[in-house]
Amino acid sequence: MRRPLSPALLALLLLLCGCAALAAAQKPAYGAVLRGKNQNPPVTTKATGFFKLKFSSAKKPPRTATWTLSLARFTGLTLTMGHIHVGAAGVNGPVVFTLFTGGVGGFGSKVSSVLLTETLPFSNSTISDVATLLANKTALYVNIHTVENPTGIIRGQLK
Repeated sequence: MRRPLSPALLALLLLLCGCAALAAAQKPAYGAVLRGKNQNPPVTTKATGFFKLKFSSAKKPPRTATWTLSLARFTGLTLTMGHIHVGAAGVNGPVVFTLFTGGVGGFGSKVSSVLLTETLPFSNSTISDVATLLANKTALYVNIHTVENPTGIIRGQLK
């Protein structure tokens, strides 16, 4: 069984590879199909999702990253948060980027579907950390949490 990265090892990896986020060889876009069967352990649910992360092709600042998250079939479920985590398929790992958190009158309310999108400058250190990890072929996954499934209801590997 493979052990997840410790926070100290993750920090060292980010420190050693800090410049890799700006490497020209980086893929311009990544995607993930989110399903309950991808959770660890698997979850039986009708909920589904799709995540896309796209990096601008600018060679010089301001470089940006845009992410889009589409969630469907969440009727009767209460969304609480969504993250990008470090971890291979079937392995749970630490959060490296928060997509959203719920709250009173926010995503904590019962909804059936959601479409979120955000564009961030590379000066946002957490999105730069995600880019560095992807450039170094570190396995990352997107995980969506609900009140009913606090450890995650749907999940998908970034590819």
